[in-house]
Amino acid sequence: MLKWKLYQYESMVDSFFNSCGSDMKEAIEERLDLLSEKGNMCKMPVSKPIGNKLFALRVKENRQQVRLIYFFRPGKEIVFVHIFYKTT
Repeated sequence: MLKWKLYQYESMVDSFFNSCGSDMKEAIEERLDLLSEKGNMCKMPVSKPIGNKLFALRVKENRQQVRLIYFFRPGKEIVFVHIFYKTT
């Protein structure tokens, strides 16, 4: 099965990832691997459409939640445009 290719805007996912603790890093990696395998077939609770062809990859570790905002491009490509800790 051909995996989806993951891209990021201005290395923001790498920067955020490097600031996380080891447990959160592991949780993010697991979700990214799952998204890379399933792509647009990922549904809740892994991924949620948020409008305007954008989706949120949902990561939860202990009491912290992270959201990675992305969109799909032709050729099985996924582009991440924002990442943040969910606070509310």
